[in-house]
Amino acid sequence: MTDAPETPEGLRPANENPWYVLMTLYGEQEGEEVDWELHEKNSKLWNRLVSNSIGEAVREKARELGLSVPSREEFHTARPEAWKLFREVYRTRNECNWQGRALPQFRTGLAMGELHFENTLVMQGMMIPHSILLDGSFFDKGVVAASTVFDGGVSFDNVEAVAGVDVNKSYFSGSFSAQNSTFHGLLEFRETECCNDVDFSKVLVKGDLFATHANFGGIAKFEDSKFSRVYFQRAKFQGDVSFAKVVFGGEAKFQVVEFSGSLDFQLCHFKSNACFQGGVFNSIAGFRSTQFDDGAWFTTGLFHKRVDFGEAKFYGITDVSKTNVTRAIRFDGCDFQAPVSFDHATFSSSYPQLNGTSFPDNVTFSANDQHWPKHTPQDTAGSKEACATIRHLLTQQGLPEDAHFFFRREMRFASQIGSFWQRLPYRLFGWLSDFGYSIQRPLVWLLCLWAFGGAAFWGYLASCRVPTPPGVVERPMGTAMALSFSNLFPLFGFGRVFLSEVLAGLPRWAQVLSGAQTVLSLPLLFFLGLALRQRFRLR
Repeated sequence: MTDAPETPEGLRPANENPWYVLMTLYGEQEGEEVDWELHEKNSKLWNRLVSNSIGEAVREKARELGLSVPSREEFHTARPEAWKLFREVYRTRNECNWQGRALPQFRTGLAMGELHFENTLVMQGMMIPHSILLDGSFFDKGVVAASTVFDGGVSFDNVEAVAGVDVNKSYFSGSFSAQNSTFHGLLEFRETECCNDVDFSKVLVKGDLFATHANFGGIAKFEDSKFSRVYFQRAKFQGDVSFAKVVFGGEAKFQVVEFSGSLDFQLCHFKSNACFQGGVFNSIAGFRSTQFDDGAWFTTGLFHKRVDFGEAKFYGITDVSKTNVTRAIRFDGCDFQAPVSFDHATFSSSYPQLNGTSFPDNVTFSANDQHWPKHTPQDTAGSKEACATIRHLLTQQGLPEDAHFFFRREMRFASQIGSFWQRLPYRLFGWLSDFGYSIQRPLVWLLCLWAFGGAAFWGYLASCRVPTPPGVVERPMGTAMALSFSNLFPLFGFGRVFLSEVLAGLPRWAQVLSGAQTVLSLPLLFFLGLALRQRFRLR
């Protein structure tokens, strides 16, 4: 049994294609390793043959890449040599004569689609005139096209490459398309320059994608694709970029990447760490409904335009047992210069780190329990700091209800920091009033305090215990309830106006109870006032 993909039916052998034969006149790459001496012979003859078909700007770019660019006149000496070899090689490989009267012409580009390449296709250091079409082809051993100059479009659609594809340090003057293709090995685009649009939609890359220091001059599409690990460090995207609905199976690194156009990561799924550290976002950036299963790093990022993290899901956890918290959700040091939306974004395991983050006047966070963790392994001080930062932002925008949601969470974390006596005031604040938000809690405590005092005073006034009151009270229960009520609200003066005689005759224990009721009612009334002020947004 083998995991190697089956070769599709209906494909022609590569040696039946005149362009492939022309590229390999001195021999094919039949071994597992590239025979660079053999390839140098092939590439030198090829570049001489196409020297008259390459534009001057592209020839200059080839020189910048370190290629030996032949003069245009060498086309005339290379053509007879190539024609002689071509007839012999084509006859040998295909056991038939080449029926054409001359070599294939470069005017219409290289048609190399629907071919089966049994050997490695090596184009390294070659100059490819006009366009090259490899659609629907199957590569047993991959493609090596590093430091290659493409003076036109490249179509790589519906291709399957069993081994790696290497276009490092190459130059594409036209567009590059690889839609619906499958790459089983590495896909390498390091330091590659694409002057026009690139399209990697619906691509499956089972190996790693390396595009560090790459330069994408046009629109870049990676929609509906599946990648393993991707590395775009210090790449530049000068046009609009779309990674919509992409699944990243491994780590995704976009450190110090510059996005000049709009950026769309909508409905993406990052199954491992996603790192955008030091990125520059010059236009709008969308991460709506994106799912981050692990860490998400946006530290020191610069966002010039609007950013949307609405309905995104962050599952990252800060591992407090390790100093390297790579799974954290970090926006430390970010500079947001335009509105930011975290509307309905869910942080299921930990709070985002926002140390030194600069936010604009308009930033949105959802103040709902379902969007924030109930329990988190995150450092308590860090969670408190995150809640305090968000509270401050929402307060500045005049959103007291939302701000108080994060204030309550800030106080819960504060009640877990310090010694017992340092935590106690915060815990009492929470138990008695839900940190100044609950109207019900202080009312219930006041009701309990009133009922307890009323029961005690009624027992005394109804002569149920010794000593008995000095006089007869006609309605002992009503008097007891009124006395207890007046103790809870001394500012109203009910006791002095209506109950002065009863108060004067109270025994010592009842006087102590009255005083205790008054003292205990003051913080409860204060908490009730806080809750009413918060609920009705009184200023």
